Amino acid sequence: MVGMLLGQNLPRRVSYTSSSRVLVAAWLVFALILGLAYRGNLTASLTLPKYPPRPETLMEIVDHVNMITIPSYGTSFREFYSDSESLLFQTLGNLMSPGTSLTEGLKRTLEKRSSHIDARKNIQYEILDKFTEEDGSTPLYVTRGSISPTPSGWPIPHDAPYKAQLDRLIVAILEAGLYDTWTAELMRETKLRSQRRQRQRHTAGHEGKAQQRTKTEDGLPTLTINHTQGAFILLLLGLVFNTLVFSSEILCKI
Repeated sequence: MVGMLLGQNLPRRVSYTSSSRVLVAAWLVFALILGLAYRGNLTASLTLPKYPPRPETLMEIVDHVNMITIPSYGTSFREFYSDSESLLFQTLGNLMSPGTSLTEGLKRTLEKRSSHIDARKNIQYEILDKFTEEDGSTPLYVTRGSISPTPSGWPIPHDAPYKAQLDRLIVAILEAGLYDTWTAELMRETKLRSQRRQRQRHTAGHEGKAQQRTKTEDGLPTLTINHTQGAFILLLLGLVFNTLVFSSEILCKI
């Protein structure tokens, strides 16, 4: 490439004009960029794992799962969806199985083709707290879509004189983003605590296996450095003796 750019070591049939050299240089740069981009994309496509598409919408969930668990308060939801005129909601109501706690529902999703319905923040917290591995990964996820919105509020007496003041404070907190910030901090601390707990459990398991490996099947202890240190001491003494003999020979020759 350097020779072609400088017009050296080229056959006589190649033109020595500047326009030809610019054309060849542009072609070489283009071929280099195209080759690097192609090899990089090909390597990425061959090495990255391919996961099957996961259900994200209500229609996809109904088509993929065999059962949808929901806590005990979900009986009214099942009746509401079963009485709906929508075929999708009717199918959803038929798949619902009320009476399952959040933890049990998430465990069942790992064992069977099922899904669990609960408040989004509660599911995210439970996944981070009890279903997060040491490296931060988790086999569970929360879908992007929501089946039904779950508004929340503070119960206060009817016609309470402080309602306007309370509404103003709630709006100020929401607009300032404090609720999202508090939620993000809670999720981050929960994830770190779960990873720390998994790491401690993993370390304890390795220590237990190491202690079991120190004994053979018949219960006799295996050889360690303490049992073989006598051989190393003899080796050291032999090396010292050989050094003294070699030094004596040199001194006698001198």
